[in-house]
Amino acid sequence: MNKPRILVDLKPALDGFAGIPQECRMLFSMLLKMTDYADIDGLLQHGTGYYPRIDQKGATGADDILPVSDFLSVLRTGIERFYIPRAPIWAQRRIANQHLRLMSYTNTELKLGRFQTADFDDLIWHALFGKAIKLQDMETVCRARFRPLEIPRQLMQNIALEGIQIFPAKKYLRVDTSDYDIFVSQSPFPGRLSSNTKMIVRYHDSVPIFMPHTIGDQAIHKAMHFKALKSNVADGAWFSCVSEASRMDLLKIFPEVEDRSFVIHNTVLEDYGPAGTQKEEAWNVVSTYLSSEHEDVLSASSIEVEQAKEAGDDYVLMVSTLEPRKNHELLISAFHEYRQKSGRNIKLVLVGSKGWNCDSIVRKVAGGIARGSIFHLTGVPTSHLKKLYTHASATVCPSFFEGFDYSGVEAMRCGGYLIASDIPVHREVFGDGASYFDAYSSSSVVSVLQQALDPVSENAVVAQKKKALKISEKYSTDVLRERWRTQLDAVLSSST
Repeated sequence: MNKPRILVDLKPALDGFAGIPQECRMLFSMLLKMTDYADIDGLLQHGTGYYPRIDQKGATGADDILPVSDFLSVLRTGIERFYIPRAPIWAQRRIANQHLRLMSYTNTELKLGRFQTADFDDLIWHALFGKAIKLQDMETVCRARFRPLEIPRQLMQNIALEGIQIFPAKKYLRVDTSDYDIFVSQSPFPGRLSSNTKMIVRYHDSVPIFMPHTIGDQAIHKAMHFKALKSNVADGAWFSCVSEASRMDLLKIFPEVEDRSFVIHNTVLEDYGPAGTQKEEAWNVVSTYLSSEHEDVLSASSIEVEQAKEAGDDYVLMVSTLEPRKNHELLISAFHEYRQKSGRNIKLVLVGSKGWNCDSIVRKVAGGIARGSIFHLTGVPTSHLKKLYTHASATVCPSFFEGFDYSGVEAMRCGGYLIASDIPVHREVFGDGASYFDAYSSSSVVSVLQQALDPVSENAVVAQKKKALKISEKYSTDVLRERWRTQLDAVLSSST
């Protein structure tokens, strides 16, 4: 019996460290190792730029190497396609939109390119996988088969988003996936597949629908998410939800997919575990990765870090992009209230880059930095982040809304003490491995911080850490690989 062929969406792998990009890399690596079960290829597509055409068919020498080199040189950036030389960019994009709408109108399929190479491991590693894959797996992921899609995803979205057009496309563009039995997308996919290919949408969260006020370009993001999701539902897609909470939100919108939806939690990096180092090494990490966003106080922050290191100060940790949904402002307010009540010189370490609608958060962070109570870090790799998790007095996950919440599980795996907002997904994912607070109440956060940081509570803290470490084993690659195998079998054997 022939093994199934599966195409895995790698577009998010071009993006940041954590969240969906991390899950994307981890899932691809995990599936690639299931060589006894399936043949796995990776779909490469840029968000806004075109990719050069490439179709490697066993050529040799320059005919084999140069097309791959040309493609990979623009893997992260994409290129602008010029239909009319010297025409302005806005005109080129308008022409491109009309061209794609004509393709949709005529049901013309988008063709996938192909390449597989052992000559560009360094470039592929740094562009796609190095942020979240073990070095031992470098050869596995870099030598995979890749299928580039020339058209950027944003232009595929435009088919549904734009109003009156010369060619009024009724459906998304179709992609020629006839080589594959299953396509796994990392978000609602703005396209249709060949009739023999079944789609699995990795459904992370419904933030654009239920929390649109917390994201940038609210109307556009909501429309992109909903219209692609609606199209996938109509086309008979299956939905692999990262939590039961995300699945329940999906069913509120489209109850008809109840029998085509299932839960497979996110895979957490195997590199996370107790760091086995001293607290001073965690303070070295803080010193190394202080964010350059705060240049005016960078020197002062460096001095504050050294003083905290020498004094052996404790710190509370939060790892998340700076955006409204993550609830930084409540945590900062509660943290300063706790400091004032306790009289302790404890610090707050925030790890994460700036997101959207974050001006008020940045102002609060800057105020704490100026007072020497907050340190803001960016670009912290896994090997150093686990030191922060291990030695933090507590890691806080205060979000209003999540699909999974990686940072909490990472802290649990590192033997850390976790406190989290009392929302359904946190109860599901963290279980008894966390202490909970009201996401809208500063006094509730202060109370839980007191319980976590009061020396009288030491035995309870140790007991919770043990529970957390045990719970975190559910998110290991070995456990989730078998879950994926079972669900892929179910999808392959289904009649839809």
